[in-house]
Parts: sequence; structure tokens; C-alpha cells
Amino acid sequence: MIKFVISDYNWLDSNLENCWFKEFTTDYLIYDKFHRFQTSNKVVRQKNVGQNVYDMFDFIVENYENLPNKIFFCRSCITFPKGRSRPKSNGNCSLKEIRRLINKDGLVEVHDYNYLEKYLALSKKFKYLKNEDRFILKPNIKLNFKDKLLFGFNKLPKTFRVSRIPTSYCTRKDGFLEINSNWYLRHQKAKFFNSYDKFMSTFFRNYSPKKYIRFSPGCNYIVSSENIYKYKKELYIKLRSLVDYAPVVGEAFMLERALYSIFEGKLEAIYS
Repeated sequence: MIKFVISDYNWLDSNLENCWFKEFTTDYLIYDKFHRFQTSNKVVRQKNVGQNVYDMFDFIVENYENLPNKIFFCRSCITFPKGRSRPKSNGNCSLKEIRRLINKDGLVEVHDYNYLEKYLALSKKFKYLKNEDRFILKPNIKLNFKDKLLFGFNKLPKTFRVSRIPTSYCTRKDGFLEINSNWYLRHQKAKFFNSYDKFMSTFFRNYSPKKYIRFSPGCNYIVSSENIYKYKKELYIKLRSLVDYAPVVGEAFMLERALYSIFEGKLEAIYS
């Protein structure tokens, strides 16, 4: 059985028996960041820092010696329709897609962005070349002048800070991809790092800068303890400490984008 680790900030129904995850499991832990539920072996009143990223690393650190075989880390609002105004959070995945993904093997990114019209349209125009970290146009596709100019910028090295298209992209095969531009730091300041590449190169020896980053929006993953154990507890303690200083922090956005690569288990961590 998969252990559900759920971060909640006043999103879940007050009666937990009515909540979406009850369809899938009785083995769950809720990090209650709004402090409205009674504490129990299934509910922890969590301090409100670092979004759900803090909760993920907190669970790993506190249970490192006895992790479940498989863990589903998710926000409790994962199933909310995208564009929902209140509470101020959008969902990342429908129940229908969760049902499809829940028993999938390996590292699972739990989202349904590949079904959005925006990405269905982009997938008809562009093809992502993973080994080259770039896009090419599909046959017989013509772009308007502006898009043609922006697409041409993809040939420039990643260190050139220019607009590129597509800025984000998603297919079932390629996952969700986003341009590596640190755009989120214009809206939410970070305390320790001023770029994703600087953060990654500080913690991982074999990291190389990328034009596009693959990740699951909202940090919703099903991951095995085997993959988590590819890094020492020390790493997770350090990562947790990066996001424990305020409710919303820039480093949490960086880690949101880093988690797929971390959970893949192919990075070489730098330990002090």
C-alpha cells in the first residue's frame, strides 16, 4: 500500500471521511498547517513554513530509518479545478488521472497538464529533444514573425537570458517542462540562492545547467523509499532548512523544480 503524505492549509473537508484520498487509502498522514484538526496518528499540526516542500523533507527526515516502500507526496488541493479562485490555490490533477497513475511503477509525476488545450496545441507544433535539451519544429509547421524570432533564440546558450518559446510544454512522454529562467524569483524572494543553477550546483556535483527543467507542478509525486535512500539523511536535513523561514519562500520554488531530478536518484550529492 502507498503511504499518502498530504499537506493541507484549510483545503480539506472538515470531515476527513469525505475527502478525495479516502477512495484510495486508509494509510495517510496529514500535515495540518492551519491547525484545525485534532492531532492523531494521522494528523500532525505542522508549522506553516516552506509550502508543502517543507512537509516532504520533514516527513523524510523524521521517518528516514523506517520509510514506507512507496510514498505519495501531495497537496490536499491537488484535485481542485485549475483557475479556482478560493482558496487561493489551483489543482494539479483530476481524480480520473490519479486513478490511472496510482499503481504505475517507478517515479510518478502526478499531474494532468498534458491534457490542457495549451499543451495539446504546442505538442502539435514542437518536439522536445531530451538529449539536446531543445525543441525543434515538427514538419510543415510555420510560425508567425514574433514566434519565429523567439524560437530562434533557443539556439543560443542557456546563459543568454532571452525569451524563448515554448516557455512551458507538456506531453505524457516528456512530462511537464518549463524554461529555466528563475521567473518566480521576481515574485517571491529567496534568502539563500539567487538562481536555480546556483542552488543545484551547490548541492549536486554532477548537475549541469539546463534550458528546460522537468518537474511535477505542485510537487505531487509517488516515489519509492529506494530512490529516497540514494541520498543520506544529511541532504534532506539541509534541504528542509532552506525553506523553514517563512510560509512562502523562493527556495521552495527552486526545490519544486528540483524534486524530479532528486527523486530520480541520479544526482551525486555534495556532503560537508
